[in-house]
Amino acid sequence: MKLPEKIIEVNQNQKKENEFWNQVYGGMSVEVEVGELLYALIRSTKPRIVVETGTGDFYSTAHILQAIADNGFGFLHTFDIKQKFNEHDYPEFNDKYIFYLGDALEMGKKLIRNLDVEPYQHLFPSTIDFIFLDSDHTYEQVTDEFNLFYPYLKVGGVICFHDTILDKREQKAVDEIRLRNDIEMIRLFTSRGLDVGVKLS
Repeated sequence: MKLPEKIIEVNQNQKKENEFWNQVYGGMSVEVEVGELLYALIRSTKPRIVVETGTGDFYSTAHILQAIADNGFGFLHTFDIKQKFNEHDYPEFNDKYIFYLGDALEMGKKLIRNLDVEPYQHLFPSTIDFIFLDSDHTYEQVTDEFNLFYPYLKVGGVICFHDTILDKREQKAVDEIRLRNDIEMIRLFTSRGLDVGVKLS
């Protein structure tokens, strides 16, 4: 797979800026390889609606948006309690996402209930196609985010959890989720852990 120039540029910046953290945890954003995997998953599953919690410095977000752009369709709803990125650095993605500044649970409820002022033609009940959860890794936050968004994930849709090896609180939450009968999950042993699930029913 040949990566787009924008992703190659973002990867190079990530490696430079997080050289120390890459040695310790694989970086404080998602690992470069996980970013590339996210890109590949979005390209291959071709979701119409993507939800991401934990925008961070826009690293994983850029991979998702580049895949959406290369697919030629799709839209991202991404949440974080802080804005750590400059949207002017990514003008090519401006019409492909909405950034929600605030807790993913509170802002996500507004998204689901159509209470926000943003244009909701991008989201209809039961039609989220891809979810990437990577905000606060407490047991409660992971569980509550899953319970909020998962009912709206379509059958066959994909959900990913990041840091499932690094953070034992997240690992506990995800290990409980994998016991459900309506989801099939696999744990990838990256340096920090990535669990990928598919909704079965």
